[in-house]
Amino acid sequence: MKTIGVKNNESIVDYDELSKVVANLDKDQIIHIYQSFVNGDLDENMKEVFIKAMKDGVDRVTKRFECGDYNIKHIIVIRDILDKMMIDMAMYL
Repeated sequence: MKTIGVKNNESIVDYDELSKVVANLDKDQIIHIYQSFVNGDLDENMKEVFIKAMKDGVDRVTKRFECGDYNIKHIIVIRDILDKMMIDMAMYL
C-alpha cells in the first residue's frame, strides 16, 4: 500500500483507502484527504499517487454505475466533487 499523506500526525491515508473512499462517494472523507493536497502536505511523488488513486476511485464509480449499483445522481455527486478539486489542483500542479 502506498501512503498518500499524513495530516497533523492524525492519520495515514493509503492508495487503496482513497480509491475506496471515492468509490463509496464519501464526500467528507474525499474533501478531508484532498486538503492534504491543497495544504502542501504531499510531496511531488505523493501528489502523483493521489491523482492516480482518485482516477481509480472514479473508475470504480463508473463500474458501479454500469452495473446498476449507482444511478445518475451518484455520477453527478462525484462529478461535482471532482470539478471543484480539478480547478483547485490546477493551481498546485
